[in-house]
Amino acid sequence: MVSLSIQKHVGFGYSIDGRITTCFTRKCSNCLSPYCKEIDTHFNVWVLPSSKENHSLQLPEIGGDDPSVIYINPRSPDADLDSLVKDTIRLSTSGVCSESCERSPQRWECGDPKEGYTDRRWSKLLQIKVTA
Repeated sequence: MVSLSIQKHVGFGYSIDGRITTCFTRKCSNCLSPYCKEIDTHFNVWVLPSSKENHSLQLPEIGGDDPSVIYINPRSPDADLDSLVKDTIRLSTSGVCSESCERSPQRWECGDPKEGYTDRRWSKLLQIKVTA
């Protein structure tokens, strides 16, 4: 769920305060077990008319490449917040299932599953290491 609070600032643009709440299944990057990741995060962004499209509008220099500012064409004032929402979710998502798993040492070895944990993602790299 994404909820937005939009405020218009006359002669300037819009400020948007957003809240994202969601839950989805991921695999832990340490122990590889599936877990449900709950996210409850906020974002703030300014939506301003682009000074490149309208040379008569003099805007103060804000941000340039600042991700908290979105410039739009004043003639078609649609702002695409899709990438902002996706990036906010990515940034608030850790890759581990719990704090204890985050503190445990990561295992990158590849071996016989009967002997212990196996992470097959690194098997080719370990083969190269052994032959080198």
